[in-house]
Amino acid sequence: MFQLVQMVLKYLRLWKKTIQIGRRPVGLCLHGVHQDGNVLFSRNYHSVSFKEFKNQISHFSRVLSFLPAEEYFNEIGKSRRRISLISFDDAYANILDEAVPFLLDKSIPFAVFVNASTFEGNILWRDKIRILFSRG
Repeated sequence: MFQLVQMVLKYLRLWKKTIQIGRRPVGLCLHGVHQDGNVLFSRNYHSVSFKEFKNQISHFSRVLSFLPAEEYFNEIGKSRRRISLISFDDAYANILDEAVPFLLDKSIPFAVFVNASTFEGNILWRDKIRILFSRG
């Protein structure tokens, strides 16, 4: 647990440093947004709780302009604004439950990148490992 806390603190310091740099674009990439208490995802470094997600978006909204993916990539190197893209990799169902309705309600654009395994009904290799570890 202590190592996880250290990793999170390091991650937050890096984000703070990135935002303070100035006008560099910031990509917020997540794999999932889970409910508190979800054992499988709460141990995942690529996923945050919905409560933490809302806090992050609230904080970043004060200092960044969220853009749709195409506009974000077109503005890199040209924009005078602090721009950001929110993206979700692998299209986990849990983003549809919490993150998507929240972002739509706030009119914040985002992108979802779908892994082919999702359409084929397969479990991603790292999720197989995560499931094995969660079962002891």
